[in-house]
Amino acid sequence: MRIAIFLSLIAVFIISPTTLIGQGYPLIKNFEIDENLNSFQNWDMVQDTNGYIFIGYSSGISLYDGNKWESKHVPNAQHVHSLLLSKNGIVYYGSENELGFIDKNELNGFHPVSLKSKLPDSTTTIGDIWNIYELDDGIYFQTSEGFIVWDQKEFSTIKLDGSLINSFFIEGKIIAQVQGKGLVSISGKEVVPFDKYPYLNSVEEFIYGLIPFDGYLIAGVRKVGLVKLDGSSHTLISEPENSLNLKDKTVYRALRIDDQRIALATQDFGILIFSKSGNHLFTIDEGSALDANRLKSNTVYKLVFDSEGELWALLFGGISKIDINSAVTVYEGKSNLKGEISDIKISDNKLYVKTTVGT
Repeated sequence: MRIAIFLSLIAVFIISPTTLIGQGYPLIKNFEIDENLNSFQNWDMVQDTNGYIFIGYSSGISLYDGNKWESKHVPNAQHVHSLLLSKNGIVYYGSENELGFIDKNELNGFHPVSLKSKLPDSTTTIGDIWNIYELDDGIYFQTSEGFIVWDQKEFSTIKLDGSLINSFFIEGKIIAQVQGKGLVSISGKEVVPFDKYPYLNSVEEFIYGLIPFDGYLIAGVRKVGLVKLDGSSHTLISEPENSLNLKDKTVYRALRIDDQRIALATQDFGILIFSKSGNHLFTIDEGSALDANRLKSNTVYKLVFDSEGELWALLFGGISKIDINSAVTVYEGKSNLKGEISDIKISDNKLYVKTTVGT
């Protein structure tokens, strides 16, 4: 029998405590949207200035107004991999061989508007657009060869010397990982080597995260783990001896939760929560808690915060919203509790539970 305890900050006096072993899990809301979003891959999310949620998924874009979902197919496109909310409130999208923006009004709802016809004649193919960024001189759409830049009037292109593997936005610049070439920095259409952290230019594996903390950077590298970078020095902090082994985990993305924690989106292992020191804190997955408080899938493509600080997980076959920063968590029967719960108490950062079975 599964047992759920919803915890608050209220301490309750007990007589004979049983220490609760295990991790409390954050509350999760799973969305039943429509057969399209429940069956395919959900890739990215943005929230506009009016609070509307936009989701890029396998065959289009879906909008959530806080009450209902509305989905639109993007013509001539599959797999809307990337979305961006620009500073002037426009939502841009990028997909396989297509790019554009979303036109939204109260009368007619929202509609994807293609910008592909404005590409220069020399740009015959686009390929996949996995990331979109905004710099002072325009909107940067990442392709496998470089970037396509939209300045609100016309497009220009930045071609890199090698295949673009992944990219990040750090300190107002785009940092791109180029196969066989290391990392480059892009700002104002100028491309220069990014050599602030020499270790990164020796990495051949996919870099899934570059997360700034005060005075240093944490890099997530496939088949390696989490690496702390401090100038010219680097330290592997996610060692198997004191943490979860990341070397055999396929990680898609990394996200900084707060000053202490990092979330990793994985292919088969749900969401892995780590401390900034590299210790695995807990896992959120299909089997981590009660039936109503589980992820819909262990394949997590991306993690995004909304304006309320809640974490959205974009999954294969669904979407989950996670109250990751709440003081309320869920414990369940796997915590080795026996009998019925009659009292609980928090003392010295530990939770004690009194049951009918005793200690």
